[in-house]
Amino acid sequence: MSYGTPAGVAAHCKLWTRDGAFYDAGASDTATKPTLTEVTNWLDQVSAMMDSALADEAFETPVTLASVVKELTLICEGLTKDLVDHSHKAGRFYAERAIKEGVTPWAAIAEDIQKYVQSRSVGFDNLGLPKISGKVGRKVASFDVVS
Repeated sequence: MSYGTPAGVAAHCKLWTRDGAFYDAGASDTATKPTLTEVTNWLDQVSAMMDSALADEAFETPVTLASVVKELTLICEGLTKDLVDHSHKAGRFYAERAIKEGVTPWAAIAEDIQKYVQSRSVGFDNLGLPKISGKVGRKVASFDVVS
């Protein structure tokens, strides 16, 4: 399940769309750069990374709690927008610092997602986002008491 839509990504980066949308090549249309298929795949991949980070904190995925889905949609569409910019050699992945440090877009996105989920973990818990039954998150210690 993706958090967001290609149309939502397009709303963040209209410069790279045709009339506010991404297109694949068709009989009467030329493809946008990136194509609709590429944007859809990137959104799926970013959403999968989000689910992995959420599972790392012991949350059930995919998330269906409406208030949290809205947040995840904004984050995943925004990160996918960064990849759209990257496909045009623009945006934060082409900033001098990113190039100098050699940070790959996927490594930066993974770090952003991990930090985001960790910073929202208590809030998600308080909103009632379901936890994986019988599992603990990364920051929860478990131990046996020996008598």
